[in-house]
Amino acid sequence: MENKGFVYLIQNKQLACRKLGITKDIESIKSRYGSGWSLIAWWITPDMKVAKRAEQISLGILANKYRLVHWLDDEEMVYGWSETFALHSSPSNRKLVKIVDQEIRKSYEIFYTNRINVTG
Repeated sequence: MENKGFVYLIQNKQLACRKLGITKDIESIKSRYGSGWSLIAWWITPDMKVAKRAEQISLGILANKYRLVHWLDDEEMVYGWSETFALHSSPSNRKLVKIVDQEIRKSYEIFYTNRINVTG
């Protein structure tokens, strides 16, 4: 099994946005994003492939169901700007946590549940 991964949800009220991201080291979030960002939630996954799939599917849900597009550009945020979305038009933190939680569970099942097909 690879190194564990983290999925995280952060928020910046001054920039009026949230960010959903993944990392191998949860402590790196503090140094990477600096002041103004608050950690809303984080999840530990068994490896980065579970974290990456959960992040991608969750961002897809936000884009398709809620019509959210990235909020910041690469000048405002060097790393992960495309994973940002508007604070005022996105679902509540509680709803976002629920979406991500469900996708982590599904991702885990896909990668770590052995399914036996029985015919006949």
